[in-house]
Amino acid sequence: MTKLPDKPTLDGIEARWAERWEADGVYRFDRCAEREAVFSIDTPPPTVSGSIHMGTIFGYTQFDANGRYQRMAGKQVFFPIGWDDNGLATERRTQNYFGVRCDPTKQYEPGFQPPFRGDVPSKHHEIPVSRPNFVALCEELTGIDEAVFGSMAQPATSMAPKDPRTRSREPIGAPVGTFTPTQPSSRLPPPPTLIP
Repeated sequence: MTKLPDKPTLDGIEARWAERWEADGVYRFDRCAEREAVFSIDTPPPTVSGSIHMGTIFGYTQFDANGRYQRMAGKQVFFPIGWDDNGLATERRTQNYFGVRCDPTKQYEPGFQPPFRGDVPSKHHEIPVSRPNFVALCEELTGIDEAVFGSMAQPATSMAPKDPRTRSREPIGAPVGTFTPTQPSSRLPPPPTLIP
């Protein structure tokens, strides 16, 4: 009989289960599966939100719960990124910051420059851009916000929008009226690899 420890502990549990799930192929996707046997979850571009909060329920938790349910129901679950803590908000923020919207029918434009970088006029109609151009803008703005979040350990800055009646178009946490754009982050995660 196994002796119970004096104090309960979770040490080693995650590693043990991860090893078991890897050996059993629990999270492997079968690329040869018939379409009817596949449940696919397409997530938005990666983002930096600072910390997990109640809004997370509207993103990751619903994706994750649906994916787990479908996996338990016997489907092959294709969940390429596997997590997202704020992607839809990142897409919307990118639209508001650059004055663009994603249009997958548009061709990629090398060297594309958005019409705005913050302070988009309220009457502006978003211009359509290709999916690759839009994703590049999401990554650029995520890099800008990531740099701002990284500097939040510095002395406190005002996080209030310029005008409280409007949504802020400056990166989150930027000192009001003093924002200077930086280069996009090169610390973005690499794209996921699929296990055949």
